[in-house]
Amino acid sequence: MRPRRTGFALVDILVSSTLLVVVFFALMEVIPSALKSLRSGHDLIGGANVAQMNIDQYRYLAFSKLPPDGTVALPAVTLNGVSYQPRAVFTTRNAGYVRDVAVTVTWPSQQRSAASSQKASYTVQTSLYNFTNP
Repeated sequence: MRPRRTGFALVDILVSSTLLVVVFFALMEVIPSALKSLRSGHDLIGGANVAQMNIDQYRYLAFSKLPPDGTVALPAVTLNGVSYQPRAVFTTRNAGYVRDVAVTVTWPSQQRSAASSQKASYTVQTSLYNFTNP
């Protein structure tokens, strides 16, 4: 009768170790792009919040206190080390009863490329109505 063998053979250990190393390096390739996507999404949420904050400020102003038609540069906002630059564009329509507001926020893009001056942006638009005489 043959003696019973227990445990793993050297070949089993080598194959499983090689497979483990291949999987480990495959995961290491994915992590940097996942971190870049996470940072980019975080910056986008910050830009959306800055844009919405500025739209809300105009929404609660009296209609007569809104700026004239054109582009208005707004103060820069820094969140978590990212500098967001908002600007608002105002237009009037319907004989002065409606003011359209578009707030666009730009910030430096986190993408590493040859053109390091790339910017990302986010825009929020709304219409403000005057229910009294213009």
